Amino acid sequence: PIVLTRFSDAEIAIYFLFGTVLSFAQLLDLGMAPTLTRYFAYASAGAPDLDSLIAKKRTEHGVPNWDLIGRIFSISGYIYLCISALVFVLVGGLATLAIAHPIGHLQDPDEGWRTWGVIVVSVLYISYSARYRIYLRGRGQLALEQRIFAIIALLSLVGATVVLVSTESLFWTFLTLQLSSVFGGFLMMFIAYQSESRRLLSLPAFAWDRELFDHISGPCWKTAVAVSASVGTNRLSGLLLAQFISPEALAPFLFAQRVIDFSIQFLSTPVLVLQPILPRLRAQGKVVEIASMMEKRIFFSLGCLSLWVGAFSLLGPWFLRIIGSEVGFLGSVEWIFYILFILYDRLCAYITMIHMSTNQIYFWRHSLIYALSTLLLSLSLVPEFGILGFLVSILFSRVVVYRLEPLKKAAESLDSIPPLQFLFRCSLLAACPLILTATFHLILN
Repeated sequence: PIVLTRFSDAEIAIYFLFGTVLSFAQLLDLGMAPTLTRYFAYASAGAPDLDSLIAKKRTEHGVPNWDLIGRIFSISGYIYLCISALVFVLVGGLATLAIAHPIGHLQDPDEGWRTWGVIVVSVLYISYSARYRIYLRGRGQLALEQRIFAIIALLSLVGATVVLVSTESLFWTFLTLQLSSVFGGFLMMFIAYQSESRRLLSLPAFAWDRELFDHISGPCWKTAVAVSASVGTNRLSGLLLAQFISPEALAPFLFAQRVIDFSIQFLSTPVLVLQPILPRLRAQGKVVEIASMMEKRIFFSLGCLSLWVGAFSLLGPWFLRIIGSEVGFLGSVEWIFYILFILYDRLCAYITMIHMSTNQIYFWRHSLIYALSTLLLSLSLVPEFGILGFLVSILFSRVVVYRLEPLKKAAESLDSIPPLQFLFRCSLLAACPLILTATFHLILN
């Protein structure tokens, strides 16, 4: 709300675009984060060797294999040094070219470039420090990791709010946000080394392991393609639209996208916290528990998301008037397509988690085709239809490419639980508020 009332439309667009780039930078880890989390979880469940990191082979005792945990942690040091360099090159190079046009619309472009410089430099350490979050997650210290993350996020929010209100400066606001993230990375490293009786101190921080790297690389690059192509397409949409649409026309979509993305991140937590737990349960052969846990949590998460998105899409204009913002709001037609996309996208994301816990990455081809299809359709439709053209592109591509394949594969990995039964229990009922909201928008239009 403060951003919407303190910044101009051009500054609001840049604010959201910078946030988009930062969120996308987190995806440039080549699939290492989810892959290494699974490997840490398998080793923590007692997998005796690399060949045991297969869904059909089950461990007998569940005692952590610290030799394997040490190998995984040590190689992660080299991996994340390379990833940090890659992120720096891509953000500092390609992203700079994409951001140049919208920065040119600012009243003070120099301030925009100074802000961008802070972002480019800070992503170096932020990217590297991810290895400590991955270690804590994979080791089952998810609650500890999330508490640290929540504290840093709260401090960052409060600090940035105070700076924004007092200075109304894009530069000082982002400097506060990025310094908070860098501090969070150092704190995560400190906690990782101090936890579990300082066991991590006895492990080498850097050690190359060709056998382990060869084993990781297969599922890793497939995960990278799947995550970057699927999630990255959605997050980079603002940069694509910025090449064709004015900041004033783009701001309403970026505002809605930012609110929805934040809501998804918050309301997906009941499901996402299971990401390091599912591989451990698979290693122990507890697939029935996986089905039960996911069914309940998908229902809860999707139900809450449905209620919130439905309410926001209807009450958003009233909220903007209350705070006195001049930023526009998406129309009913745009909201119909956006709501349907959110519904199907979240369903695919949640259910795909089940199959990915087997360490068999099946949907990387689907994600790549989805990204290419969205790009080609957007280049054809956006110049003429604007934001509506983009929303039609992502919805059409998602539905046509994925269909019900994620559901079928997840059901097969859960010892052939009936797919439609699973879908109805965890998703269709919870999605009713979104479906009703889309219908209401159609009537309004």
